[in-house]
Amino acid sequence: MGVMVAIDIGGTFTDAVGFDTDTGRVWVAKVPSTPADPAKAFILSVAEVLSEVDDEVPELILHGTTVGTNALLQHRGGTVGLITTRGFRDIIELGRRTRPQNYGLFGRYEPLVPREHRFEITERMTAAGDTLVPVAQEELAGLGKDIAASGADAVAIVLLHSYRNPAHEIAIGEYVRAQCPDVFVTLSHEVLPERREFERTTTSVANAFLQPVMSDYLQSLDLSLTEQGYDRGVLVMQSNGGVIDTSVARKFPVRTVLSGPAGGVVAAARYGAEQGFRNVIAGDVGGTSFDVTLIKDGRPAMSVSRELEYNLPLRVPMIDIATIGAGGGSIAWVDAAGLLQVGPQSAGARPGPVAFRRGGTEPTVTDANVFLGRLNAQSLLGVPSGADVEGVSQAISSRVAEPLDLSVTEAAVGILAVANTRMAAAISSVSLERGYDPREFAYVAFGGAGGLMAVDLCKEVGIPKVLVPPFPGVTSALGVLMADLRLEYSQSVSERLSDMDFNDLEAIFDSMIASGTKTMRDSGELLASIDAFRTVEMYYEGQTHSVVVDVPAEMFVAGADARDSAEAELAERFDEVYLKGYGLVVAQGTRMVSTARVSVVGRREAIPVLGPTRDGGDGYSMEGARKGSRKVWMQGDWIETPVYDRHLLPWSIEFEGPAILEQVDSTTVAYGDTKVTVDSQGMLILEV
Repeated sequence: MGVMVAIDIGGTFTDAVGFDTDTGRVWVAKVPSTPADPAKAFILSVAEVLSEVDDEVPELILHGTTVGTNALLQHRGGTVGLITTRGFRDIIELGRRTRPQNYGLFGRYEPLVPREHRFEITERMTAAGDTLVPVAQEELAGLGKDIAASGADAVAIVLLHSYRNPAHEIAIGEYVRAQCPDVFVTLSHEVLPERREFERTTTSVANAFLQPVMSDYLQSLDLSLTEQGYDRGVLVMQSNGGVIDTSVARKFPVRTVLSGPAGGVVAAARYGAEQGFRNVIAGDVGGTSFDVTLIKDGRPAMSVSRELEYNLPLRVPMIDIATIGAGGGSIAWVDAAGLLQVGPQSAGARPGPVAFRRGGTEPTVTDANVFLGRLNAQSLLGVPSGADVEGVSQAISSRVAEPLDLSVTEAAVGILAVANTRMAAAISSVSLERGYDPREFAYVAFGGAGGLMAVDLCKEVGIPKVLVPPFPGVTSALGVLMADLRLEYSQSVSERLSDMDFNDLEAIFDSMIASGTKTMRDSGELLASIDAFRTVEMYYEGQTHSVVVDVPAEMFVAGADARDSAEAELAERFDEVYLKGYGLVVAQGTRMVSTARVSVVGRREAIPVLGPTRDGGDGYSMEGARKGSRKVWMQGDWIETPVYDRHLLPWSIEFEGPAILEQVDSTTVAYGDTKVTVDSQGMLILEV
């Protein structure tokens, strides 16, 4: 087939992976991110990868992006208009019973759509989907004028109960498209055909807010790639761990909000399974953040809702990733109470850590690692002249050591300790706090700083083994390369389990599966198979929150006892999930089914991407891999530590730390009490 290229844009670096499908060769590249114009780093990284081979045009390009995430968090999207049923335009601002500051009298909140851009129209559907009040045709002309006058470049149409009957939304959408042809139009029943008006509104508005940004960005990529002879669309990573083509990403950009981190989770699940670990915790330590996910039985934990910021819940299926502002670029500072803090502020790509010589003045986690010898000051990626060690020492001294009356070494150690504690708390949040014992999991460490922090994190939470992939710094890009196509569908049900008509439920599932299967087959992608996974959301009557329950296809069988059997099985599955999450079962509770969901997965041909291409371990040795040694602060002292080129180590060997294992995209630290194994495919396994 030729060369495939996967690109993942991070806050500090843009990662690229090339894979030759004919030879199985894998190679990587990293270029500094260009936050002001992410497409620039994308094109540069594609060129960097292709410079390694004769191919001028790749066979396929896949992409994980943070463009949508950053646009939402920074409120730098389109100018959005909102059309709602008369009397409901303020639902986006009223929200749920929460406040920006739970214990304060004041709080700042800026909705994505200001009130003057929210327009009402007379119409009404009942909760059963019947027309109660038809669309007031005489109001449509004024609606078009209001949208034009507002300067909106995107409109979200969210009408009451449109998830039951979208006829009014469709009619108004057609009118708006005809009157305002240059305006993006989002219909809520297409984005989220479910009850809960507030969440449907915020998700639809977020989708409209992102459409101009993502459309321009993806169109810019397409034009640049077309000029270089690439005439095939880019597959874009979604928050759910699957890829979609750019046409779907442009229509539903809200599905890509956690695009970047999702790729790493896909790769971590694959690497764990290859090593015989079906239960792993994936930890991605990047430049600006730490992303952590629990993977149970080979399947990443999933969520159907996430509040990206106050009063902005996004109700779309996504990998359940806990994110904190603690990465290599996280800034260390002393607060007004005299306590050392790390993050969430980040030095980013520009100016970056002090060590990078790009004008940074604030000490970061990366700077602490440089000062303590854990990172090679003479060969930092993207710093040809070597790290500014003197500048690092001065920054740590003035910003941390002197205010806390510490030595520079003590301050640097403290920076790492605080960062590790914050990351360990994030690991506990996805494991211990959800009823999982981290001692029963392996930890897959990736991201540019993943191997630097891995042993400390696992000591903190009790994880016994660390897996460091062959290319930890670009693992998210590798995950994008491995990902299958994936589409998500949902439909509100809202019935008591005891009243459920399972024939109707089966028909709902079949309809969604048929739609997804057709889309997959029409995509033009070469697929090995198409699979469908059914779930329902359930809760006890009177409750607000629901849990997701798997529904096996075998549940729908013919026969006189089929209904009773299906009800009993679904009740049992719900009780099991509820007990795991909350520690109890409400014996007298009435079980409710709120939503039916389907994931349709188009399996791409398996990509055997595990490590660098190498014919066995012949010709490699510990002596040949050793680059020398340097003093490194480890476990309370400066220790002369051997330094190895990781990719020159022989495979299928074991040795004891201490050791520093360097490679172009990352560095791994092993302490004296750590056993290091290099397996037969180049995976590092650290026994803590």
